[in-house]
Amino acid sequence: YTAETLFPYTTLFRSNFSSIGIISGAVKGLNEKQGNVVARFGLKLLFGATLVSILTSTVVGLIV
Repeated sequence: YTAETLFPYTTLFRSNFSSIGIISGAVKGLNEKQGNVVARFGLKLLFGATLVSILTSTVVGLIV
């Protein structure tokens, strides 16, 4: 029961790779200089999003 509940939360971090590309592309379309800044912080954003996914699955695991 617990593994079935945690599975969606632990697999959410896979979508973060494409989200970084979408965000940097959208910002770059609006402002070239700021788009480059966002692209430079891509790995930090990915790391933070992965930590959020892990934290979410931990909290769900504690509740369930």
